[in-house]
Amino acid sequence: MPLVVSDSNGIDRRIGVAQSIRVFTPPEFTLNDVERKQMGDLLCAVFLDDERGGVDLCLIDHAVTVYRAGRRTTQVLRHRYSRIARCEVGGVLQIHENPGTNAIALGLVKEIVVLDASSQG
Repeated sequence: MPLVVSDSNGIDRRIGVAQSIRVFTPPEFTLNDVERKQMGDLLCAVFLDDERGGVDLCLIDHAVTVYRAGRRTTQVLRHRYSRIARCEVGGVLQIHENPGTNAIALGLVKEIVVLDASSQG
């Protein structure tokens, strides 16, 4: 399949033929102690242990959206947050919905993948 990459100016660059693409996120990447206003255009997929032997998908940008697959339906939970207290592989994802409130624990982080970091440099 041809690989086409669009640059920040919207110009398509035809790279060639690709058999597969892997996303690279540095293993030390965390979102610890990050305020919502610091996120910019950053979008991350965070995979959480669902305590049933499966994985929940969590998308983090200016909100935290958790997708929990059930037997016949997918539950979608959307949280506004003021600060991400902790988000690192092996730790529990914790967010504060409002300043000064207790942290909400959303699950054990298995993997963090940066999906879009266009304004991050």
